[in-house]
Amino acid sequence: IIQCPTEQPSGQWLSLHECRLVCFLMLTLDQMGTRINDLERNVTELMTQAGMEALIKQQHGAFIKALLTS
Repeated sequence: IIQCPTEQPSGQWLSLHECRLVCFLMLTLDQMGTRINDLERNVTELMTQAGMEALIKQQHGAFIKALLTS
């Protein structure tokens, strides 16, 4: 048994296997959190771009309509 950064409530230290498992899970969860943050940022950027494109199309349509009715 080694001293792991995570101490159990009973005061016992985790075994090497448990310590490795805890470290693996913490790293995996951290990576998942990073990926979720990246995904949220990308979705926000895409929604912003889609909104701008819709606005440009709307303005373009109004411009063409104004030309045709003149």
